[in-house]
Amino acid sequence: EEHAIALALPPLPKNFFRTETVFRGLGGASGDHMIGCGFLLKPGSSGQHRGGAFHHFSGVLVLRGEGSYVDWKGREHRTFPGCFLQRLPGRRHSTVHPSEANWAECYVNFGAPLCEILGGLGCLDLERPVLNPGLSLPLVERFDRLLGDLRAAPSEELTRLHVRIQELVVDIYALDRLRTKPDAGERVVEQAVRALSENLDRRLNLPRLAHDLGVGYERLRKLFRERTGLAPGEYRIRRRVERACALLA
Repeated sequence: EEHAIALALPPLPKNFFRTETVFRGLGGASGDHMIGCGFLLKPGSSGQHRGGAFHHFSGVLVLRGEGSYVDWKGREHRTFPGCFLQRLPGRRHSTVHPSEANWAECYVNFGAPLCEILGGLGCLDLERPVLNPGLSLPLVERFDRLLGDLRAAPSEELTRLHVRIQELVVDIYALDRLRTKPDAGERVVEQAVRALSENLDRRLNLPRLAHDLGVGYERLRKLFRERTGLAPGEYRIRRRVERACALLA
């Protein structure tokens, strides 16, 4: 697959699942001089974006929910927690998620001129719509701190925050590069995550799953817990609970 399956992690704190956004202007009224950061909840089918284009760069880290991103060339990419969507200035795109996805995200924005500069320097890949930095507490905490600082900062401090947004996006690229060549154990866990996330209404024989993946059950349990913090059975239960909550919502 073009992007690896995002691995499950212990649940993020509830305060990250909220709607709060901040936009600030750097000496100009146009979108080229705006920076922003926020957290968004999009329950049901709300918040979908179909066939439009932004005037600024928007980088979105998916916190919860799955769906698809259709880029400016009509290519469809699967979206999942831990992936990072690049909505590039002037390029039409669509983000679609089913009503049961219970979507949550955090994001940063900056103007089109900076996007072009960073692309020219090789800091941004303007032909890659979706990255996979993974979902971790330290990464989401950086979005949260940035949001608070952006809200409270006096005008003279906004340039520093502009630089911090750039650093955050560059570090997301670095995390993505670390995940592009997973070792054999990570590939086993990715395949297990995929299997454990499917057909949640059916019973799953975990030792048989381990056999099908070419490892012993205890080896699978060890690899899975090392990379996700959960045993395979615990992960399966969590996905069932998440599915039930989404249906209730």
